Amino acid sequence: ISAYMGYEQDRGLKIQSVVHHLRAIYTFVVFLVDQGILPPEIMQRKIRIKLPDALPRAIPPDDLGRLLDAITTVRDRTMILLLLRTGMRIGELLKVQISDISFAERKILIYLGEKNFQGRAVYYSEDAEQALQQWLDTRGSVPGCLFPGTSGRPSISYVAAWGVMRRTLE
Repeated sequence: ISAYMGYEQDRGLKIQSVVHHLRAIYTFVVFLVDQGILPPEIMQRKIRIKLPDALPRAIPPDDLGRLLDAITTVRDRTMILLLLRTGMRIGELLKVQISDISFAERKILIYLGEKNFQGRAVYYSEDAEQALQQWLDTRGSVPGCLFPGTSGRPSISYVAAWGVMRRTLE
């Protein structure tokens, strides 16, 4: 069975097709075991093929253009471009400090990821760099969070940032 699965993969079949063939073979093997032709021990060490996780789909270029055209402020454009181009979560972006940004390397350091609690570096594109520079020129040279909040808050709230996304999508 293992050699046959290797043969199927060498033929260039997609992994999902190979998995379906494997299931069909095991269905037949179970039938042979039930008929007494094969010993039941043959089913103790089944071959398993793990399907890869599906990657998220990209936003079609036309939709992306309409989304970016709908943005009205420099701050909102910077937030949305950084989210789109880096894959950061909203909560991670709101915690970014000016000191976490390496302008020379076009990267942002995330010291504690929200999902896996692992640090990482994310890189941003040229259009995100331009939006970031415009935002920093507008924002001023105040140290602290990249997107400072109002009323004494260190950064804008998650609800406010999600509202920006929702309004832009609408």
